[in-house]
Amino acid sequence: MSTNKQNQTEILKELGIGTTSEFDGLSANELTAEEKRLDVQLKKLELSERLEKSEEKRRKIQENKTRFEAAMRRIQMDLARIYARQRGCSHRKGGLAGREGLPVEGGNDDNYALLKHQLPSGDWLVTCQRCAAEWLPEDRFSGRPATVIGGFTYRDALMARTDNSPSKSAIFRLEDHRSPEQVEAEKWQPPRNEQGELIKDERALVPNSDGPLQPPAPSLRRG
Repeated sequence: MSTNKQNQTEILKELGIGTTSEFDGLSANELTAEEKRLDVQLKKLELSERLEKSEEKRRKIQENKTRFEAAMRRIQMDLARIYARQRGCSHRKGGLAGREGLPVEGGNDDNYALLKHQLPSGDWLVTCQRCAAEWLPEDRFSGRPATVIGGFTYRDALMARTDNSPSKSAIFRLEDHRSPEQVEAEKWQPPRNEQGELIKDERALVPNSDGPLQPPAPSLRRG
């Protein structure tokens, strides 16, 4: 087996590609929504546990907690695999397919495998056809920052060369009639954990910046 083949096989193994999960087929947004739902349920169960005196009910609560925690761990692992693939993807077309399919790290063509769609707000959504990553601009109302995935910024994605035709929706005029209090209340805040510590955006990190899980950066041209 060639060195490149061995490397690709190891990458697929590290990413968990080929394994099955009850959450297979769900997008990163759907997985994140399910993780949030389970987190709410878990917190409700923890509150019930503190209030409940019955040993039998406490046992059932513990069983449900264990089940929710296990499901959340599986979601987090699936999200980690999705983010690892998105961070390591070149977002380019091309590449030689092997028995496992197209290279995990994306192609090496001059054209990017990106779809650009203009939203009703006039902003552009950019999607990668290889890894399903999505880039959005800064939210003008909440201040949520523009998407960065693997060091590839929203501007990089929007300006990247592609032979795919852009699409667009009907454009609407958006006006902000919120009060200053509402604007402040809805202002985007970086996510934090229960200890109040900032949670880093795993997708924004460049490939290989935090361990061997990430696919290698692709070469732009094959020799």
